[in-house]
Amino acid sequence: MIKRGYITKETDGTYIPTDLGMKIYEILPEELVIPDFSANLEQELSGFIKKKPVKSVEEIIRETETFIRKVFKNFKEPPRVFNGKLSDKQIAIIEKHGDQKIKESLKTGDFQACHTWIDNFFKMLDERKKKK
Repeated sequence: MIKRGYITKETDGTYIPTDLGMKIYEILPEELVIPDFSANLEQELSGFIKKKPVKSVEEIIRETETFIRKVFKNFKEPPRVFNGKLSDKQIAIIEKHGDQKIKESLKTGDFQACHTWIDNFFKMLDERKKKK
């Protein structure tokens, strides 16, 4: 979340959402922004770490798949277009790694193009990690 620019970590250890993080929060279905599901899943998975599982792996996977399918089946609202500002970290990433075209988009304020480029940049990094 930090590396993608959705949140920042303050010196006191607290996490603060960026403008981008808030935009994403606004467009996600409610089921995905409340902590209930992820907290429950983390608790179930911690049972495996402690060698005291409450449910089988198959049950957890089946329940997770059912939940995700339900959320996205019910999510009929078209995605909103990103129109927020970029964080300082996102700008620095574009300035360091971007080509001339995306740097021009940054100068002209085409934040949608910048946001798309950042997403693609991190996807490319993730794919490189998987290949190693």
